[in-house]
Amino acid sequence: MSDGILNGLDRRGMRRLLGRASSTLGGVAKGRTLWGAAQGYFMATVYWMQDRVMEYVLCRGIIYNVAWEDPRIDGQVLEVTGDDVLLMLTTGGCNVLDRLVDGPSRIVTADLNPAQNALLELKLAAIAALEHEQFFELFALSNRPLFEQVYQSRLRPRLSASAASFWDGNAAFFNNVMHAGAAGFLAKCLIVITTLFGLRPLIRQFASCRTLAEQRKACDDRAFRIWLLRRFFTFLLPLICPFAGVPASQMTLASGGATIDAIFQRVFYQTHIAADNYFYYGYLFGAYTRENCPRYMRPEHFAKLKERVDRVSIHTGLLHEVASSYADGYFSAMVLLDHMDWLSKEEIVTEWAVFCRKLHPVHGRVLWRSFSQHQHIPHLSFLELHQEKVAAAEAVHGERVGTYNSTWLATLPQGSLTLAMRGVAGVTPPSTKPPSTKHKSPLSKDPAATAACGATPSASARHRGACGSQACSD
Repeated sequence: MSDGILNGLDRRGMRRLLGRASSTLGGVAKGRTLWGAAQGYFMATVYWMQDRVMEYVLCRGIIYNVAWEDPRIDGQVLEVTGDDVLLMLTTGGCNVLDRLVDGPSRIVTADLNPAQNALLELKLAAIAALEHEQFFELFALSNRPLFEQVYQSRLRPRLSASAASFWDGNAAFFNNVMHAGAAGFLAKCLIVITTLFGLRPLIRQFASCRTLAEQRKACDDRAFRIWLLRRFFTFLLPLICPFAGVPASQMTLASGGATIDAIFQRVFYQTHIAADNYFYYGYLFGAYTRENCPRYMRPEHFAKLKERVDRVSIHTGLLHEVASSYADGYFSAMVLLDHMDWLSKEEIVTEWAVFCRKLHPVHGRVLWRSFSQHQHIPHLSFLELHQEKVAAAEAVHGERVGTYNSTWLATLPQGSLTLAMRGVAGVTPPSTKPPSTKHKSPLSKDPAATAACGATPSASARHRGACGSQACSD
């Protein structure tokens, strides 16, 4: 792939975001016995190596070929309307597009990995330039000849310079979209291992199971082989996690060694793969079906997406740094995914000092996920949690991904800005630079973010050309 796309991906920044293995895991090594200490130091070494592998993976292109958070739950919890302005993380772009179906007035999305942003840019360009059938052929059925046919003439002109540089050398992504990127490569490897355990017939059977009960019985019939596979996957977990975008600091939040068992139970015993779980169907069979695919790929929503592609502003950088360039109270909803599991407590306080200013004081709400089963960040104890709404949403439609142990919805209480700036629980955030008044965030199509530098609200490439500043040309 092109080196240019990775210039913005600071390796030191990646190390900073991979958690604090030395501090978070240091306590693991403090056993009361010699054997306990030896176990602790061994696990600390394993987790350190896990983060180094993940650092290597993060700096080499797309990690998430698709987003791995269930947007159906998010939609029910957030209840997005045309008055909403959303702040989101890009990842595979799927959840951004799913929220765009809901019709918010604007979505601001950010990712530290420019390759992830290039993927979302390409999807938006394809929605704007192609018909639905062509869009589905590209991203659901991996039609590489079609990509090569339409890329130069219809897609590339709509991309920013960095995204175009990336896709100029990455047409192989469309050899199989579902098995592309680090997460897709991992899925392909896990399927091979599953086959070696004699479970390929079970995978094939998933496609024909007419009911969830039939799927459960198919699993029960192979219970011993599945038990062996789960044990092997548990052993491989430190190697699996980096390719799934899971740092060591996040793994330590899960409940002991039950991670693989819990995921298997949630996915294969509580969701119907063939009819209603496109996440695992896509990875198991290498493609979506027209009935079992993300909502934004359905034909009934395509016209709405075409009308709304210009409502998405894409930025490369840390989420709170991107948010800081917008007016106070600008965002009515923030979707933080699981990224706080990666951060030190001081970094969480720092970003929430920004979030509290930028979130609308009345209508603002924040949604995030975690590997922890409880709200493990004491510095966020000032937030008002609304778990009854999350529980109600999950009761209507079960969560289909199964990799997270909790989902959280919160709003700001009165006086939350003062609390955040002081640093909850006695942690004082480092000083942060005030929002720039000369230039707003890069790659923005947002009038609020482009007016200050004189560029018209247009495509990101034209915006950078009008502005000409370093801030807008990264």
